[in-house]
Amino acid sequence: MKLIRCSDVELNPDILTLYQPTSRGRHRYAILSHTWSETGEITFQDLKRLATVKQQKPRAWDKIYHSCRLAVAKGIEYLWVDTCCIDKSSSAELSESINSMFQWYAHAAICFAYLEDYTPDPGYPDYDQFSNDLASCRWFERGWTLQELIAPQEVLFFDRHWNQFGTRSMLHEELASITRIRDDVLKRREADTGVKRLLATIPICQRMCWAATRETTLVEDMAYCLLGIFDINMPLLYGEGGKAYKRLQEDIMKQSNDLSLFAWQTRAMPGFAEYQHDPDCYHNTFGFHSILACSPRLFWNAEDMQPKHASVASPELLATSKGIKILSYILPQASEPCLFFLPLNCRDEGCDEEWGVPIRHLGGGVFARARSWTLVTDPRSRKEKRDTFHLVEPIYLANQLPLETMSALPSLHRHAFRMTRLRVLEKTLKKAHWPPRYYDTMRHLWITHGLVSPTYCVSFYDGPVRSKLVMEPRREHLKLRAYFGCIDDRDPWVCLAGPQTAYGLLRYDNKLDDDLLARVGWRAASCQYQTARIVSEGKDFDIRAGIEEVVLDGEPIWQISFDVTYIPGLNG
Repeated sequence: MKLIRCSDVELNPDILTLYQPTSRGRHRYAILSHTWSETGEITFQDLKRLATVKQQKPRAWDKIYHSCRLAVAKGIEYLWVDTCCIDKSSSAELSESINSMFQWYAHAAICFAYLEDYTPDPGYPDYDQFSNDLASCRWFERGWTLQELIAPQEVLFFDRHWNQFGTRSMLHEELASITRIRDDVLKRREADTGVKRLLATIPICQRMCWAATRETTLVEDMAYCLLGIFDINMPLLYGEGGKAYKRLQEDIMKQSNDLSLFAWQTRAMPGFAEYQHDPDCYHNTFGFHSILACSPRLFWNAEDMQPKHASVASPELLATSKGIKILSYILPQASEPCLFFLPLNCRDEGCDEEWGVPIRHLGGGVFARARSWTLVTDPRSRKEKRDTFHLVEPIYLANQLPLETMSALPSLHRHAFRMTRLRVLEKTLKKAHWPPRYYDTMRHLWITHGLVSPTYCVSFYDGPVRSKLVMEPRREHLKLRAYFGCIDDRDPWVCLAGPQTAYGLLRYDNKLDDDLLARVGWRAASCQYQTARIVSEGKDFDIRAGIEEVVLDGEPIWQISFDVTYIPGLNG
């Protein structure tokens, strides 16, 4: 960190040398927050010819000069200015400075915020006029000034003529209205370490919301200016475009399991399409999107979002090459075919209803964000919430969604499985599906798209049903299981299992899990049909299950049909 010695500026304004303090002592310094002028700023390289540059950029020099005078008046010897105290020709120094900038602002003795385009009315206008004039300042539109408002212990505001008109703690109500930053963040005057502890208690979506209306000249800087807000350090890669913001979100997941990171909406902010920098932001025909947002603007409506439960109740998040891995339950969306509800453990302030996002299975256990323009609430009634046991299992949320993937989604049900009903037993038997994440509850299909040799199971039983997802019926009530699947997207097979080994390929009392399904699939891969005998209401039935290819909505699917034959006389 290089600092300007303020006393040197008054002694010889034509020579400006930077002082680099040692790590042994901590020096008090002031810091300048401002917006860069289109006419140019005084850079690190300009210091070598300062006498000439001062004439070429008088307004830029004026900011440095007045900041030094203010610092001296407050008994502060040093000043830091982002324009000339960083050698931006050095990528290593630039990266270090940006990653440390929030900390530098937090450690500053005082911060001078210079609003170059604010000129107060000498007639002391009313409150509304003052707020409107202040809100129109460019300082509130820039991405970098967000951390410069939050990080310092105190901020002094100056108008165009360097007249102080307030402090952050004094103007906290007006600033909260303009920036939508929480009032307790703005009016605090704690030690420099207090701000990080305070920010850590605020949901991720709220902190993203603070940047929703701000802009940066470079696309990458929209992510880099938020590093300190989330206490993140990451390498700078100028030229990566919108990938920088996705990298920021992935780094946030490494230290937080706050699911409000996904509480965004593509239609959240009016005119958002004008600011898109990433192809994933395009509102595609199918309404699908990667689970990660492509801009803070998508969090525009997240100002009042609060966690529903403590963060320990949220599942772990892990960025993998397959997508964002999350161990969570998902619920079928009764109103939307093929969609599931993924809870986000967050709610609006003053409301107890939990928000979530609709997701759709892409195959291979990977889900994409669907209906990206909105959030949804838990589809269950209060009674269903009370009576339901959740099946918690790992799923993958797509963090990138190529166009070729989206074009393939309409044929998601190609060669899916469909099962006809066992009419002779439908009055007494109920069904439970495993694994439920691949079952389309609206079209009654088991998806095979993107899966390698999938295996499924349907349990028919006459016990009480408390949850279609996880209820494992009592053994004495279980009547029949149907196992089915395919090999390498072809060669479908089916087999039946009953309460005795003689009735089927496998005893039903094996616990249902993925390992069991894999073993059944390996043993039954060549079965095109299977026969089993069961007893229902004191009568014996032979059931033969077979597979045939049929067409549904123009796509071929595999239909499992059952032939049921009553066997008279065996049971009296």
